[in-house]
Amino acid sequence: NNLASCLAFIDAQEYEQAICCLKKIVETAHSLGATRQLAHGCSYLGIVLQRMKGHQDQCVEWHQRHSQLAEGLGDIEERCRALSNLSSSYILTNQARKAVEAQEEQLELIKETRTQKDLCRFYGNMSISYRSVQNFERAVECHQRSLQIAMDEQDAYLQCMSYHQLGKTYRAMEKLEYAANCHREGVKCAKKTKLDAEVCRELHELGCLQLMLGQDKEALRVFQEELAILDKFPDMKLEAANVRANIGLCHASTGEWEEAVECFDAHLQVATEQEDGEGQRQTNTNLEEAYRSMGEQDKAL
Repeated sequence: NNLASCLAFIDAQEYEQAICCLKKIVETAHSLGATRQLAHGCSYLGIVLQRMKGHQDQCVEWHQRHSQLAEGLGDIEERCRALSNLSSSYILTNQARKAVEAQEEQLELIKETRTQKDLCRFYGNMSISYRSVQNFERAVECHQRSLQIAMDEQDAYLQCMSYHQLGKTYRAMEKLEYAANCHREGVKCAKKTKLDAEVCRELHELGCLQLMLGQDKEALRVFQEELAILDKFPDMKLEAANVRANIGLCHASTGEWEEAVECFDAHLQVATEQEDGEGQRQTNTNLEEAYRSMGEQDKAL
């Protein structure tokens, strides 16, 4: 009964009431020596506390307890869930190194029990954790393992995800050419999935990197391809406007100021409609620079 009430409270985001029910579950399970139910109670307590502002530090303690209980049960699946939640709580509380340690422990269990696709996803998650602690060598190694499994499984979506994360790691390492090459491959894989969101994401990353590398014409073509997809969806109006701003930057880089101003104006209009303050500020800065370069000081002011 307490568990049913708890789940209802969680669904309704009434977390204080959920915690009261869960503590009753934990107390009852402990008094009865019901270890599995006690483990589940600890797990739910950690998850609920993760969702509550100001209580994230407490969630680590409950996930640690869940992990210890799962180990005592000898249940590999339960232990994997516990370590996954523990890793998430460490990330949430800015303990990235401990998150990596929990994931490394989980990896050994996953190798015994899960499919190759599960292992592929897990290597991807581990790579992100290694990147967060700037252990780029281990991050790249995990990316490459993830990518190899995805290729062996002939899974275009997993390949796309692997290339995407590998590109982000190379970008963090300031290896921009390597990063751009990863996102080029990511675009190819994304197109095989026929998922517009994935295609746009990879095109966007590639275009931004090409701008950074001074490959303005290539970036322009990539952003135009992204825009052609976004323009098909009315609810993606702001995202499309942001791409127009990037197209404006491409024109500005080649001295095509009138075309740049047209793009910046289009972005400013949407940013104003959507009350995107940061977008308005950035575009006004771009417009000022464009008008000054055109010798139109009054408009720049």
